[in-house]
Amino acid sequence: MAIVSSNSEWTEERHETTKPKRKGQEKEGHDLEIDHQREERLKQQMEISMKKIESSEFYIHIMSGSETQLQMVIYGIGSIESRQKPRFQMSIAILMKREFDWVGNNIEVFDPLLSGTESRVITFLGCTVLSVNEEARREVLKPTLFFMGIESTRS
Repeated sequence: MAIVSSNSEWTEERHETTKPKRKGQEKEGHDLEIDHQREERLKQQMEISMKKIESSEFYIHIMSGSETQLQMVIYGIGSIESRQKPRFQMSIAILMKREFDWVGNNIEVFDPLLSGTESRVITFLGCTVLSVNEEARREVLKPTLFFMGIESTRS
């Protein structure tokens, strides 16, 4: 899970087992190696999450139309591979993009903890993974929906 401290710097809080940093990793906490079995398993988990969300009353009630396309930016989603809540949150965003014309064509995602596998799956699902930490300071020039990942430690 990523959280923003009072001085707007990203800090990390991990509840899963962390792997030691391997030689060649650009950022601490990133697993840049691609494991195709993990990638396929994660794709399946994301599809299951989206199906659950899609049929939920919550999803049905929060959806409403608009004539203006919104840019969607997701900050701090967390690990969609190892945590169910971030998978559900990401699923809601992707389903909104699929179902509603008012959600723009591109969802941009940033979390400093995303692994290479997670980034590839997010890209496969039609989103763009941002490589630069904007520190939640993006200048907004058109209608934009900021989607902040939230995860309690009780999940």
